[in-house]
Amino acid sequence: MTILSLFKVMSTKISLELEPVITKSPRWQTRKEIDSKTFGGLCEVQCTLEEIAHVLRVSEDTVERWCKRTYELGFADAYKKFSAIHIGPSSKPRLQAKLKASRFVSRLTAS
Repeated sequence: MTILSLFKVMSTKISLELEPVITKSPRWQTRKEIDSKTFGGLCEVQCTLEEIAHVLRVSEDTVERWCKRTYELGFADAYKKFSAIHIGPSSKPRLQAKLKASRFVSRLTAS
């Protein structure tokens, strides 16, 4: 066996080893199930879409799609349906922070 033929054999083996391994990804993933009672409870305490998605461990888009599948409404309409009229406990700190920030800004602009 000549050196040239040995090189061809080795280069063929090397090129075969360097070929990328193609793995097929699943065409679809299983749907994340969201408990409607949990969703309704989070809306009652006036959690935001971001907070609801975080608690349910899904993306915001998943919550939107789930609302359309389950209630045939977008998230905003489903949220209005389930949210209570009173100020919920999770929205109180948010409102207090906004009020505090606005007072701070008004103090800065007044001087």
